[in-house]
Amino acid sequence: MGLIELETIDLLIDSDAPFELGSEDLEFVAGEILDYGGNVLGVAARGRDIGPRRYANWLAQNYPNPFNPTTTVMFSMAKAGHVDLVIYDVTGAVVKTLINESRKPNLHRIVWDGRNNGGAPVASGVYFYRLKAPGFVAAKKMLLLK
Repeated sequence: MGLIELETIDLLIDSDAPFELGSEDLEFVAGEILDYGGNVLGVAARGRDIGPRRYANWLAQNYPNPFNPTTTVMFSMAKAGHVDLVIYDVTGAVVKTLINESRKPNLHRIVWDGRNNGGAPVASGVYFYRLKAPGFVAAKKMLLLK
């Protein structure tokens, strides 16, 4: 089998909800679907019969960062299962549990409003968020500026 030269395209999705591309959207695509950082979000094959989607385990840097008053965290998971996405302060104390439930393999997005589990706004400072998914654990740092 010879090499296939792929054409680069830009795809902008303006949505506050998780999204999925259908086979009709991917008819012109062959290869990996990447985010801006080059992380693999899924794989598509040429033609309408793209088969099952495959997602990589991945945790993005929140955006915006620094933020005030809200920030968005995106992640992708390769296998279905229980997911924990938790915000911690610099002492390691739990500030906010964003997700504690089962999720399907997909690209996921969640917005944090800068409030703790009790509903009170948190102070300016450095916070950490950690994603635990089947076969994957990752953490990143964020900064809240008021």
